[in-house]
Amino acid sequence: MYALLGRTACSQYRCGLLLQMSHVAWSLSLPVCVCVCVCVTVCWGHKLDEFHMRCLRRIASIKWQDRVHNTEVLHLCGTTDIEAFLLQVQFRWVGHVVRMQDNRIPKQILYGQLSFGKRPQCGPFRRYKDTVRDNLKMCGILPQSLVSAPLDRGQWRSTYRTAIAAFEEARVASVQRKWAARKHQIVSSTNTACV
Repeated sequence: MYALLGRTACSQYRCGLLLQMSHVAWSLSLPVCVCVCVCVTVCWGHKLDEFHMRCLRRIASIKWQDRVHNTEVLHLCGTTDIEAFLLQVQFRWVGHVVRMQDNRIPKQILYGQLSFGKRPQCGPFRRYKDTVRDNLKMCGILPQSLVSAPLDRGQWRSTYRTAIAAFEEARVASVQRKWAARKHQIVSSTNTACV
């Protein structure tokens, strides 16, 4: 009985310590993520995700030999995927820029158009507002709402946080579904090979 209580207390202490350490890791990697999220591409997002998971696994003392899935590591550490974090930072910054006065430079750059110049022959370069528009669509927020929705800061914050939470739940469910299908396929191929 005492051993069970000791293990429970130790695991609760470890979880609390783990959450504190994961918050420290976030505070250390947060400036890097904020700087990168302005111009993040799919390749860099993948690299940041690898770095994020490697840090969380090191903090939680989880080795690759333990075969713990990334979604379980995120759940254990009480945090979200790096993509959800980058979306949250991006939407918060865009809301801040929309609320700015029209004469401010960040707002002029976000909404500005070049008056002259050529587009490259292979296709136009993606602008920051194109990426924001695609991310809004991906989270289920209408891009047209970007004109008026961020003016009410509290409403905008709750809107993008609920949209990102739904996006994260759908992402985790999709990953788990793919993992289960792959595992089922491996088990069924092993069973047929034994017969």
